[in-house]
Amino acid sequence: MEQQKSKILVVNDEEYVAETISVFLGTKGHQCQTVHRGLDRLNLIAKENFDLVLTDIRMPGKTGIELLHGVMGAWPDTAVVLITEAGSLQDAVEAMKLGAADYIEKPILDFNQLLIRIDRALERRRLLIESRQYKERLEKYNERLREDLQRQTQQIQKQTQQLYDNYPATLDILISTLGFHDAETKSYSQRVAECTRMIAQKMGIGSHGLENIELGALLHDVGKVGIPDTIMRKPGSLTDDEWLKIREHPVIGYKLLNKARISPGGCAIGQVSS
Repeated sequence: MEQQKSKILVVNDEEYVAETISVFLGTKGHQCQTVHRGLDRLNLIAKENFDLVLTDIRMPGKTGIELLHGVMGAWPDTAVVLITEAGSLQDAVEAMKLGAADYIEKPILDFNQLLIRIDRALERRRLLIESRQYKERLEKYNERLREDLQRQTQQIQKQTQQLYDNYPATLDILISTLGFHDAETKSYSQRVAECTRMIAQKMGIGSHGLENIELGALLHDVGKVGIPDTIMRKPGSLTDDEWLKIREHPVIGYKLLNKARISPGGCAIGQVSS
């Protein structure tokens, strides 16, 4: 895939070769700059922020392998394509191990093949950058998620403590509300709670378990506070639809008590311990 307006540095001690490559790549939409002798190439790379460096391996002074070392150490996002001697497989293998994106043998007779190598290296660079950026975004997201979970946990702990502190008053309100709504249901629940406690005592259940069992029995009909008075206090027989409504009271009760999971003794509602 052709990469438009990519900045490429062509490094070659043969000026004619460097200029020829630069002109050709320029016709394909790339922005090229050439370097010959007598210039600190790494300083130029740092200043210009090139997308790709195309460099000959064997040059006077700093070799292409040394340049590759410097680029990979300081600018790992910059792709490097090396021009190797024909048949010099050892140089190519070493370059690829060091992080080169690709290599091409000289003399370069097919410039279209060079363009393919350049574009492939730029595409590889793009994918590597996107992969790193994705990982960075994922790490930031995970960090925010951990922070959110920590805040939620602290909030839940705070709410749980508040619920625990207000537990006795909450129960009194629920039971009193049930009495205002339907005195018969309230007195029935109290009788069920007393009978249940006596049965539990006969079964040998300890005092802590007795409290929870009695509490469960006392609140087993609390969902009736959500049933309309017109149904609860209806003097005659109920219709089928009204019976269906009445039968919703266990679900209503569950929803009312669902957040009140801790009893004054420290056990979940309905938990039995001996």
